[in-house]
Amino acid sequence: MTEDILNTLDELSEEEFERFKWFLQQPENLPALPTLKKKDLEKAKRLEVVDLMIKTYALLPCLELTLHVLKKIYRNDLQPALFQEMLSFHRAAYLSSCRRQSCVLTAVWSG
Repeated sequence: MTEDILNTLDELSEEEFERFKWFLQQPENLPALPTLKKKDLEKAKRLEVVDLMIKTYALLPCLELTLHVLKKIYRNDLQPALFQEMLSFHRAAYLSSCRRQSCVLTAVWSG
């Protein structure tokens, strides 16, 4: 999934990428998330921005934030692939949770 975020950032022009980084520094655009520091983003390349975002936010918030910023920079055309990744992430987490609950219930019923 981090590769999908990187591929999305690769689709941005240099100007769009600079705007993307700018939005990551604005607290009003990141409700309930820490902003990234200007000094960390100033000369950061796309790969470094993805690494910094994942380190700061974890994967799911990073996907959500990327979708949000893409909307802000008017690149909604890049959202569908990332949105599908986010749905896959949620689906996998849900199925994993169901499996854990099933194992617990099986142990309780047979125990």
